[in-house]
Amino acid sequence: MDYLLAMAKKTKSRRWTMNYLMVLSILRAGLRAAEVGKLRVDDCLLDLRPPIIKIAGKKRKDWEKDTIYVPEGFAVVLKKWIEKDKPYRYVFEIRWKGLRKGIDRVTLWFRLKKIFKTLKMNPRYNIHCLRHRYGTDTYKAWDKDIEMTRRQMRHRFIETTTKYIHFARMEKEATKFLNQLESQQNERR
Repeated sequence: MDYLLAMAKKTKSRRWTMNYLMVLSILRAGLRAAEVGKLRVDDCLLDLRPPIIKIAGKKRKDWEKDTIYVPEGFAVVLKKWIEKDKPYRYVFEIRWKGLRKGIDRVTLWFRLKKIFKTLKMNPRYNIHCLRHRYGTDTYKAWDKDIEMTRRQMRHRFIETTTKYIHFARMEKEATKFLNQLESQQNERR
């Protein structure tokens, strides 16, 4: 994140600022790569307390939108971007020869993969890893409330959410180990 922010400040280019904000959208709002590109200006209700974003989730129609809460700091940064960039429809627009459209997920994947490579990060690290980080951070922020984390990540099943929460898996393994130990001690008696 520091690298992206430094490049955005250094170059003062729209592209680097947009890269920074797209990564921030995944880390702070838990957006999927495709949702980043489809995020519309009118779905960002950033003046509300708490600020919310409405998202047309996976395989849903435009009118079926999930509401997610976003941190105040992220809402302020995103609001400044919208006011400065003045996007027509989508928050993260690609502007090319007078055409304005939301960035597609493949372009986002390639952009970030190139950045990860520049930073000499593990080649296995990708954009989806950022969503795993969001799941873990959300779980901690909501005082280990798995149901609220599930809602924020927009998963249908809690089992899916637990795959995203890495230390929760460790806790689960530790509990399993302790239960096995306890059963072995009971057998000895």
